[in-house]
Amino acid sequence: MTDIDNHPLKKRYNIDIAFNEISQFYRRWFLPLFGISLVSSLLTSFMSAGIDISGLQGTTDPAEMVAAMKPMAWRYLLVAVTGLYFTIILQYFIIVRPLSPESDLSADIIKVTTRYLFPVLAVYIILSVLTMVALMLGVVILIIGAVFAALYAMIFFALTAPVMMIENRTIGDTLSRIFTLGHRRFWTNMGFVALFTIILLIISLILSAIVMIPLQRESRRRLWWNQAVVKTAG
Repeated sequence: MTDIDNHPLKKRYNIDIAFNEISQFYRRWFLPLFGISLVSSLLTSFMSAGIDISGLQGTTDPAEMVAAMKPMAWRYLLVAVTGLYFTIILQYFIIVRPLSPESDLSADIIKVTTRYLFPVLAVYIILSVLTMVALMLGVVILIIGAVFAALYAMIFFALTAPVMMIENRTIGDTLSRIFTLGHRRFWTNMGFVALFTIILLIISLILSAIVMIPLQRESRRRLWWNQAVVKTAG
């Protein structure tokens, strides 16, 4: 088991302390965390560029949708695995790296690849199947049930890599442990997951709006230019 008693984030939390400590931790490790996130974003964007979803527009038949997605299945899989890989690297950097900041970064990345990638992927696959069942049951009951099921599943997704990295557990032991931890102080865990999900959605919307401002200006400029050329030609 990894000794985390000296970890900067190991302390008793409430909402105020959590945001303050996370903010301080992020400022302390901003460059490496930002660098890992940037590389992940660039790689997934590059791999996603070849995915054409135009064939899915206006398609409501599930069989047709599956047929249209089959040629791109390997790209979807590659994007998903790449995103998961960098997510595990980020979690390792947040959980383990502060305990030994002088350790070799390349050795840490190799350790993440060989020791954690496939076990975490296996747990995620199992959780995804269980989540789909829970979501279907939630939709059958009510939309609120589906939202509850999604938040409920997110608790266990969030616990998977930390449990595996800190406690050095196998796939089966990890599943048992995350269900135990997830149901301990269940409503507190659910509240934190819901709160951080809402915050991430708000931040994503704000950043998307900021990114879209220059693109919208460029689109309006091109539209104005095209109209001017048409009027001149006419």
